[in-house]
Amino acid sequence: MSNNDETVQDVAEYNSMKMELVEHNDAEERGHSDENGEFVEIVEVNTMEVGGGEQVTKQDKMKKSFKTTTRPNYFLAAQITNTTILARLKEVQENICGKNEALRKAAIAIPTSHIKLNALHLDGESVKKVQTILQNSLEPIKEMLKTEALKITVDKIGNFGKEVVFAAITKDEEFENLKKIQRYFSGIMGDYEVDRKFKPNIPIMKFTKLRGKKRVKISPKEIYSEVENTHFGVENIQTIQLLSMMDKKDANGYYKSYQEIQLFDEKMTENCDAAATTSENPKVENKKEEVITKMRPNFFLASPITNPEILDKLKEVQDSMLAKNRNLERAAVRICTSHITLKVMHLDEEGVRRVQTILQDSREPLKELLKTDTLKITVDKIGHFGKEVVFADITKDEEFENLKKINKYFSEVVSAYDSEPTREFNPHITLMKLGNMRGKKRVKKIEREIYSELENTHFGVENVRTIQLLSMKDKKDENGYYKSYQEIQLFDTEKCGNSDENGEFVEIVEVNTMEVGGDEQ
Repeated sequence: MSNNDETVQDVAEYNSMKMELVEHNDAEERGHSDENGEFVEIVEVNTMEVGGGEQVTKQDKMKKSFKTTTRPNYFLAAQITNTTILARLKEVQENICGKNEALRKAAIAIPTSHIKLNALHLDGESVKKVQTILQNSLEPIKEMLKTEALKITVDKIGNFGKEVVFAAITKDEEFENLKKIQRYFSGIMGDYEVDRKFKPNIPIMKFTKLRGKKRVKISPKEIYSEVENTHFGVENIQTIQLLSMMDKKDANGYYKSYQEIQLFDEKMTENCDAAATTSENPKVENKKEEVITKMRPNFFLASPITNPEILDKLKEVQDSMLAKNRNLERAAVRICTSHITLKVMHLDEEGVRRVQTILQDSREPLKELLKTDTLKITVDKIGHFGKEVVFADITKDEEFENLKKINKYFSEVVSAYDSEPTREFNPHITLMKLGNMRGKKRVKKIEREIYSELENTHFGVENVRTIQLLSMKDKKDENGYYKSYQEIQLFDTEKCGNSDENGEFVEIVEVNTMEVGGDEQ
């Protein structure tokens, strides 16, 4: 064999080994255990001749490219417990898998969601040492951070090449505090740390989980472009845990924990939308998969749009848009359901009763808070959320500030059931919503051109009179409006009623009664 042939063979063997090692390091469960449960690292050494018969190992040839082949089997992490974040992670997964069902095997189990701080390789003795280190780290970390809470914002979607899609962590002051924690542990656990790169994220899809010849070829950004700007929420970091990659998951589907420390006072850091931890809702079990399902909004507080002038103009704008693109018909929101959302919630039967009582008792506190006899909201101009939703906007004036006060009031009194506690209050009246469209013929975006001519439409003034507890799931009533479980009238009708086109006072006071769990309302 010529020297040239030997070189080609060496390169081929090296590339083959490199690919094996990359796959090996990408595996979700890194390393394996022998029959006694001890970590086993395979370091098979093959020798070969290079040039004049010099003996070198394949590992020697790879040292320059790979600093270590030791695989992590434990890691330090902060668990994601905010149910809004968990629910949105699931929604993004479903959106991605809806485009290609073959990708479902790449989906990360939502109950395992965490932010990894340090990846470690530990044996039995070093596990005990790290447990002690972690246990003794609480005071040094608190002294270092000089804060009583650590709120990490999870916003937007990113990817690592074609291998991983993740929810990104906003790089703000709180992120810098997270970085300090990671560096602290790197400093005292350096002997056990496998990878010191700190790129905190919450994995959503991991395509290295797809194996075999039928591995799906994907362009990550294309499959998540529709949901790329998702705001997931804010995670109040409470604990840091030493977790095992090797052990069987616990009853909730989360990693087995060998040690954890609680950084801050639980009351200071509690995720306000985690119904599983509130005394208001003791029946909800703290199981991640159950919480995700239960926390999807199914009720909301809203004020109906009753001004005929506004309703007519909403219809005119919709008709104009549909005339330019008939494919948007299924995205059009029925005008008879028009409302301004104040708060979205997840309620079970008991929760419905409680919120009915809360709403019923809110009239006087709200009147005291607002210190006014009317609430006149101006509906003016057209806005949009990305290219997914088109809406009639609410003018940001003094009356808008009063609407904001109402939202804030309910954020406090129904916080146990709030499905979107971290979302900014942005009231509007929806005209088109691509989320209403299902199936293969779904329109990908609503182009501005189809409503640009009507963008400055003045819709009118809505005299807000009532606040209603409405169901998203129940059948609409005979007028096509949401089923109401409770409502309060904020002001006297003589002072706040809408006028029709002839200037006559119009009052709609249709009250529907219904039963909830056998109790007539």
